[in-house]
Amino acid sequence: MKYDLLTYLQPYWAGDTVHHEAVLVLENAQGAVEDIPLLYGAEEILAVYSADLQRQYAPGKDYELVEGKLRIPATSGVPKMRHADYYPAQRTQTSKVLND
Repeated sequence: MKYDLLTYLQPYWAGDTVHHEAVLVLENAQGAVEDIPLLYGAEEILAVYSADLQRQYAPGKDYELVEGKLRIPATSGVPKMRHADYYPAQRTQTSKVLND
């Protein structure tokens, strides 16, 4: 997959396809990934790529479409952010500065 400026310049509301919608695959506190809502309830997913567009993931193995949402199975090769990394238990010096 290659970045195509014309694809990204198309307004998503002017068609029936959202290209390269970004999602954060975040584990919940129990370590599972809940189904991810998309901008619109999808009827079909044409492809799923890594953020740098260098890797294409396999449908049925790495992702599924379930009731209009993106499902990432536990055995998927799609990288997941751990709950503890997204919600650290202790505030770091940097987070204190940013949030105070």
